Amino acid sequence: MPPDNAYSPITRYFDARQSKIYTQYDIISIFKLNRTKWKLVDNATAQTFIAFLLQKTKLQRVTTITSLHSRYTRYVWGDLSPYIFALAIRSNSYLSHATAVFLHGLIDEEPNDIYVNQEQSQKPPPSMAPTQETIDLACEPQDWNVR
Repeated sequence: MPPDNAYSPITRYFDARQSKIYTQYDIISIFKLNRTKWKLVDNATAQTFIAFLLQKTKLQRVTTITSLHSRYTRYVWGDLSPYIFALAIRSNSYLSHATAVFLHGLIDEEPNDIYVNQEQSQKPPPSMAPTQETIDLACEPQDWNVR
């Protein structure tokens, strides 16, 4: 645990930062960079530092599960919009679908889920242009009755 005289510099440090969302790696890096300046005890570890922050400061651990069942844990300093949090899970992402429609005021009811999409990389062009035969085959009605 940090000594009492380290509490204020630590909270001032996090209050002053523009970013309010951190990965565990981010918190560990902050701990390693500042442990001497904050005069943290020699036996302090990154894990005890995180436990201290969670117990004594505005830091919160937030875990979310995506529709693909991936778990993401982030550390949030203070109160934060769930939309900002959703965008922080992946870089180059944006709010989409019903979330975007709601935030633009086009519907009144807030969706239960937050929809986020990530910019996709450009795909290579198909190696062959489709023929009329392959188009006809793709559009042909299928009999899906299974017996």
